[in-house]
Amino acid sequence: MISAQRALTFLFRVEFGLLYKLRYPIRRRGELHSTRHLEVCTTRPETILGDTALAIHPEDTRYSVYHQDWEAVNPLTGVIMSIVCDSAVDREFGTGVVKITPAHDHVDYQLSQRHNLRVISIFNTTGHVIDTNTPYDGLDRYEARARIVKELQSRDLLVSTTSHPMRLARCSRSRDVLEPLLQPQWYVRTTPLARIAKHLSHTNQLRFVPEEFTDDWYRWLGTQ
Repeated sequence: MISAQRALTFLFRVEFGLLYKLRYPIRRRGELHSTRHLEVCTTRPETILGDTALAIHPEDTRYSVYHQDWEAVNPLTGVIMSIVCDSAVDREFGTGVVKITPAHDHVDYQLSQRHNLRVISIFNTTGHVIDTNTPYDGLDRYEARARIVKELQSRDLLVSTTSHPMRLARCSRSRDVLEPLLQPQWYVRTTPLARIAKHLSHTNQLRFVPEEFTDDWYRWLGTQ
């Protein structure tokens, strides 16, 4: 068995990847065409497909002009996105403007709940792109990343790429990179089950071998 500490070391080991600086078209609400851009840094350009907003820190004076009446355009899907202010944004990371992908990032999901943003799932359980209505549907996430970077570069939306240390969550067994996904959560009321289990044990319908573990059984089930 792997120890808990070693498992955490596997799960959150620091690795080096790339930080992509991208240009997102922005415009005033009501305008038909984008005349300006905001630069955004990300380590996962494939998740642009699921972006629903850009976020800035409310006290970041560099972007105060965009606090109201401005919106962004998703550079891959053309979807109109909000520009929101949130104190969770790290002003020191990248450009100080972050893209929000609620379905595939824990912090982004929490921010989306505060600002009533859409949540768009773009990956299935095998790590393939789905339901984006783009040419990337069906591609593995890393193949999609490579093709997306080429598209952004061809459209002059890729500003730069730099080496960047990051903590990737990996499976302790397969070493696969873990992808945050929205999944149904199931909850079971266990107190009635515990009472039934204790009754079966008291009436000898359920026995433990060796019997010395019976006390542990009752302790785990509680006294209800």
